[in-house]
Amino acid sequence: MSPAELRLLDFVEDRLDSLTHRPALWGSPTSVEDQVLQLLELRRFLLDPRLSPRDTGKLMSAYTRFVAEVIGAGSTPEPLAVQLERHGRGDELSRQLQRFVEQELAMFIASAGQETPDLPSAPDIERTQRVIERLRRSVAILERHRPPSPRPIVFPEHRRP
Repeated sequence: MSPAELRLLDFVEDRLDSLTHRPALWGSPTSVEDQVLQLLELRRFLLDPRLSPRDTGKLMSAYTRFVAEVIGAGSTPEPLAVQLERHGRGDELSRQLQRFVEQELAMFIASAGQETPDLPSAPDIERTQRVIERLRRSVAILERHRPPSPRPIVFPEHRRP
């Protein structure tokens, strides 16, 4: 993995951490949800050079199953943020997105192991090393002391005289 790719992967991990721990700083709940999913697509693309930019089906299928699990009976194709809000559970979005980010990385690692039933090839070993490196980085981020999140900036309405 090139230094630029590693730098981009660090950026993705930091941004995922910020989005899931301080979502109010990043926009509306549905905007945060969209950003998290886009970053997860980018992370998968960086970690597995065999993927094409069109290989998002596994991620989105996993997310659809995750949303159905979180909401339970009555789950719809709407974003998780919308459904949680409708059920009076809007405050759960951050925690649920954190769960999915962790779950998605674990599923990615598991699927990487299933693709090579015989001895792993050099690219598979390199990919696994990159994933392990990302896991270590994620743990380090979680262990960091986090100061209280600042409140989001609220702009007063502009009124014309």
